Amino acid sequence: MKIPRLLFALLLGFTAALPLFAQNQGNPQPQLPLSPSGSPLFGKDIVINDQPGQNQQGVTICSAFNGWLYSAYSHNNPDNMTSVTIMKSTDNGITWIQLFDGSVGMTGITIPKVELLVCGSNESEIKLFLGMQYCDTAFNSTGVGVDRLDGNTGFLEEVLFEDGSVRDFALAQDNLFPALNANPFSIGLLFSKVGYADSLILKTSGNGGVSFNSQKIVAIEPHNSTDIFKKVALSYGICPSKNTGRYFAAWEKQNKYSTSNLGHIFTAHSEPYFNSVFTTPVCLDNLDPAITNRCNTPVIACQANNIDNDSSNLTEIILFQKYLQGSNEADLQGCYNLQSTSSSYFNLMTLGSSTDTRSQPDICFNPFDSKFLVTYFNSSKHLLPFLTNQFNLTTPDSWAIVTPGYNDHSEIESPNPKVEINYIQYSSVNVWLENRYGANNLSMFDAQYSTYTGYDRNPKFKKDLVIHLFPNPCTDYVTIQFDLPEEEIANVLIFDPIGNKMESKRTEIINAGIHEYKLNVSNFSTGCYFYKVETKHTISSGKLLVIR
Repeated sequence: MKIPRLLFALLLGFTAALPLFAQNQGNPQPQLPLSPSGSPLFGKDIVINDQPGQNQQGVTICSAFNGWLYSAYSHNNPDNMTSVTIMKSTDNGITWIQLFDGSVGMTGITIPKVELLVCGSNESEIKLFLGMQYCDTAFNSTGVGVDRLDGNTGFLEEVLFEDGSVRDFALAQDNLFPALNANPFSIGLLFSKVGYADSLILKTSGNGGVSFNSQKIVAIEPHNSTDIFKKVALSYGICPSKNTGRYFAAWEKQNKYSTSNLGHIFTAHSEPYFNSVFTTPVCLDNLDPAITNRCNTPVIACQANNIDNDSSNLTEIILFQKYLQGSNEADLQGCYNLQSTSSSYFNLMTLGSSTDTRSQPDICFNPFDSKFLVTYFNSSKHLLPFLTNQFNLTTPDSWAIVTPGYNDHSEIESPNPKVEINYIQYSSVNVWLENRYGANNLSMFDAQYSTYTGYDRNPKFKKDLVIHLFPNPCTDYVTIQFDLPEEEIANVLIFDPIGNKMESKRTEIINAGIHEYKLNVSNFSTGCYFYKVETKHTISSGKLLVIR
């Protein structure tokens, strides 16, 4: 049954934005990795919207160009109807306001999945693109809707797409690095279509989300086939040598009569443009006979920035859950391609060895330091780890463990963690579902750059130094200028994003006043780094961007 556009056409009864202050929670002295400033890389967990009566589901997050954060989730409202709430933060996730809350206007409808994109290059024109998978429990049918909203007011501007016979969907966009022929940017909507013949379809908008003006068939099954398409994932990729921009898809294909909910994982991409036809699909689980046809839940991320990888191409990574023969325990499997635009050859990859049950992966690419970021659910220890690896994958099975678990509490059963990039902080933001107030879920937030605000880990530092860096961004050398309030020794240090010391200089006793030190960064790869200048009584830190 196709649900009439009560589903967010009648959502205009949205709630006006009102201030809601996030609730700090957790151990007052978390034992977590430290950033160069001495604060935790992940601080206290923050409740995005503290509503004990809501059972929040499907939380997601995204960042605008200016660092504004938007999060969305679904829940049942007091009338027992499903609503979608969008929250907004302008202070890097410490406090949130409710931007939008709207009901589907019908009972018996659930929204198990929500996706959110934010686009725009100036604050007055920020647009949100809200995707929702809805299920009609009475008619056992599913569908997808995509709406465009104003990123400042939450006003629903237009219904872009709705279809009542869709199993799953995924959204992606190219706002930071627009594809060729997109004006001003493009959006991709991938969905698995139920019908006479199951099909996988990509709709794209090349006009900045005004409309979906192109459609391509990604894959299709004969009408008498017993195979169906289920979970899907979508990512955008671009680099200087492959500068037209493409959409990369991953999906499950399962036997519709199977009770195991397992099957094959496939991938393909548009070639050579974002709205071109798709390449021949590649089956990834066939690379290992032990997991063939025993996989599900793919996620995908592609390199998208202004440098090439070592193969003069762009890197694609797909993660998915695997179940070994004779085992009911989930683990994670990865596949990668360093020549993803021109080769169908994929390599298998692990996230390090573990005897724990690992599931619910998510992955994204950080264009500022050219690293892939991964999170997942370690259900054996009830932890949410955070891992990174550089985009050339010179050691594809050795991922740096930034933290074995950024969640402060263990009340997580199906957290479905998500990771994205804050475009001002140049590092990750993370959301997940935590079981609080009995059986209800709450949407939680934490960040790699730390949302910790309540405890001073370094009480000896009473004030900041006045620091100037030039040039910043830099290429070979950077000058750090600081003003000492009194005679003392100063330490000048530079760290990479996970805290490894890259450069340091310790001065002799120097007089009060302005001092300059020139540091050589010519051997640094392109990316974002942290600097710190500390003395006995003062400290200051910030970010340094190296480009080539």
